[in-house]
Amino acid sequence: NYRDRTLWSKEGNLLKETGNSLIISNVASDNVGTYQCRIDYGDVSITSASRLSISDIILDLKADNYFVSVGDSTLLTCISNDPDTVIEWIVDGIKTSNGVITVSPTESKISLANLRTYVRVQCAGQRNEEVALSDQVVIRVRGFIVHPSSKPQQYSEIVTLRCQVQSHNIVSLTWMLNDQKMEAETKEYAFMSTMLSILTTSQLGLYRCIAKFSDGINISSQPASITRISLELLSDLGMQGKSTTLTCSVSGYTNPDIITWTRESDVVFSDSSCSYDAVSRQCTSEYVINAVSIEHLGSYNCIANYLRYMTAYKSPSYHFKLLGFKDPPKDIVAIATRPTKISFNYENSDPVKTETIECSSDNGTVQYHSTETKGEVSTWSGVVTTEEKNLSYTCTIRYSNGYIVTSSPAHITILDNPVIEAPQQTLFGKMARVSIAVNYLDIVPVIGWKINSDSTIETSSAIQGSQIVSTMSWPVVDTTTISVTVYYRDLELAVTESATIKPIGVEDVSVMRVAADVYNLTCTVLTQNLDVSVSWYKADLLLDKTIEVELNGGKMLSVLSLYSLSDEDYGEYVCRATFTHSSETSSVVFSLKRQCKVLPIENAILTNSSETVEHNEIVNVICGTEQVQMKCVNGEFDFTPLNCPVLAGSKSSLLIQLLTGVGILVLLVIVAVSVYGISRNRAQQRTVTPVTPRPDLQLCRITKDITKERFGN
Repeated sequence: NYRDRTLWSKEGNLLKETGNSLIISNVASDNVGTYQCRIDYGDVSITSASRLSISDIILDLKADNYFVSVGDSTLLTCISNDPDTVIEWIVDGIKTSNGVITVSPTESKISLANLRTYVRVQCAGQRNEEVALSDQVVIRVRGFIVHPSSKPQQYSEIVTLRCQVQSHNIVSLTWMLNDQKMEAETKEYAFMSTMLSILTTSQLGLYRCIAKFSDGINISSQPASITRISLELLSDLGMQGKSTTLTCSVSGYTNPDIITWTRESDVVFSDSSCSYDAVSRQCTSEYVINAVSIEHLGSYNCIANYLRYMTAYKSPSYHFKLLGFKDPPKDIVAIATRPTKISFNYENSDPVKTETIECSSDNGTVQYHSTETKGEVSTWSGVVTTEEKNLSYTCTIRYSNGYIVTSSPAHITILDNPVIEAPQQTLFGKMARVSIAVNYLDIVPVIGWKINSDSTIETSSAIQGSQIVSTMSWPVVDTTTISVTVYYRDLELAVTESATIKPIGVEDVSVMRVAADVYNLTCTVLTQNLDVSVSWYKADLLLDKTIEVELNGGKMLSVLSLYSLSDEDYGEYVCRATFTHSSETSSVVFSLKRQCKVLPIENAILTNSSETVEHNEIVNVICGTEQVQMKCVNGEFDFTPLNCPVLAGSKSSLLIQLLTGVGILVLLVIVAVSVYGISRNRAQQRTVTPVTPRPDLQLCRITKDITKERFGN
């Protein structure tokens, strides 16, 4: 790009020559000197210098062949007139020692192999610091660097063939079909010393590319064939135990050297004697399968190998079908006493159809379940139920052409039925322990627990012999359903066991005030319809006079009535339920607390009008501008004594004082009368036989109150 700006000089003197090369013809002594070239890049200059000298060393370089074909080799010889020179080789401007052969101090040879394009070669003779160069020799290469390649065809599809030739004197490229010149339109491209030709065609035959050079020499490319290959089976279906023949037919203008048969990509047969018919242009190869069995099923291909062209063609795949079992019955694992599914796939192709299918085990016939067909493959399913440990089963298919196929025996491994161990009843609120033992063989099963359909529980497992035992504990407060699923993942086998645990015993004890001086202590017992005895105790003394009421849903109520409470009536009561079938006892302690008497407070207003309040009941007191709450705790109020101020001059304060005074007087009278009456009654009760309560009327009140409290109106 800068040849117009290149300057040459000798010994500092500018020469008139410009350009990238300075050519000196007929070198003489006056040409000896130092030469320099300079290229200017704007403000930057680049220079390079070299000295030319005349040597008395004479080098003679010759080549065996100055024109070679692509991929060929040639030998060059360099002879020096001075034995003191060291001969070196320069190929395309680069010194090399590859392929150099030293014959003598004055003779050296170099072999250039596998040439793909032209090369420039020189030899150099060096003596001390003096270097002499021989004339440059150009080895020109011509020939095909791209040959047309053979193409297989399944149908009449269009294929593309290419050929490319290397030479400096190429004139034309011509396509030949079956040794006849083609008139088809081609695309040609010339690149320096190469020419490329592209041909599109769909005709079967043998193709070549002819290159014509200016020196009258013509060369031919390697041949390529467009051939059509197909796979044909003389028998659509194989019969188990019988022979069948597969036929591969190759159509084309060339005969393959070897036909290779493969099944699932594995070579099963090689045929080097394929008979070629020149009229039909077909080669036929046969592969005979003797005693057809399940092992012969699979995808088959035949491959036509053209060794002389270093190519091979593969046929479309054909899936060889066999009447009988596609996937034969397999060994299964079953749970004892539980139905287990047996299934297998079989060929059901036209024109031969199945008539009957039966499976039987050692202890009887397998019950038919269903048949499902997809295309030419059907799936038969049956169910077998057994408790025997060692069993086998076979299946038989009868076809419409009378052919019968019987499977090999398949083994049935029987696992023990998992047994869940769980109590039927557990005391209310207590932990119920549940476990299950299952076989695990060589496969450890996955065991999943669920409590009332909730699977988020913790369990523990341990291997004991040939079983794995999984255990869990759960507090039972209501009817609980526990289910365990044992899943053998690799076998796709799952079995579920479940158990129901019901709580028994005392569920709750409550107190209800049914009248001013009457309290009912109610004990709710979960009986689950079992025989049970309910007792009441106070200070380890057995109490009587209780009433029992049976309710639906496995419950019972035991009611203890208390009348005219005294100080001795307060305290802890125990309701105890004893189940006769298991001698299990459940009890709940209940404390009956004292009431608090409401006394007037000076200058205060009490919002509660009752004389007494129950344990834990709250009374609101207005004291001046404040409001205070008093809580009854076992007979006493838990508050600090109040000193309520009087609002001076207000009518309301005088009225409050008046009402308070009158109220206190009335209250004192009531208290005195009440104390006298109570004392008299108690004295009478201690000396007179206690009055027996009317159970019928009391039961009516109990039932009414309990029903309203627990079940609504």
